[in-house]
Amino acid sequence: GTIEKCDRKIDLAVVLDVSGSINDENISLAKKFAKTLLRRFRISRDNVRVSFVAYSESVKIYSTFEDDQEEEGLEQKVNNMFFEGSSTKTRKALSVLNNQLFVQKHGSRI
Repeated sequence: GTIEKCDRKIDLAVVLDVSGSINDENISLAKKFAKTLLRRFRISRDNVRVSFVAYSESVKIYSTFEDDQEEEGLEQKVNNMFFEGSSTKTRKALSVLNNQLFVQKHGSRI
């Protein structure tokens, strides 16, 4: 059947663990899931805005809520994420999300 798309006004951060506890195969599965997730939302500046973050020892913001919200461009950002293989710093990732991503200067509406 037809899949309904969410068109509410939300800011969605997709956060992927790319540390050593996750192998290449699981990174590929996570990236596939992220791209499938994109198709479930009506992505635009006015509705659902998406950002992508990957973390391990460090945290990398691949896109913010103010960046281009075209599905093709967002999928390319997911493709650019890579396996780092270092330690897992989840607390650091959550801190970056709170202090650097979910802020007005990066387009967050929260």
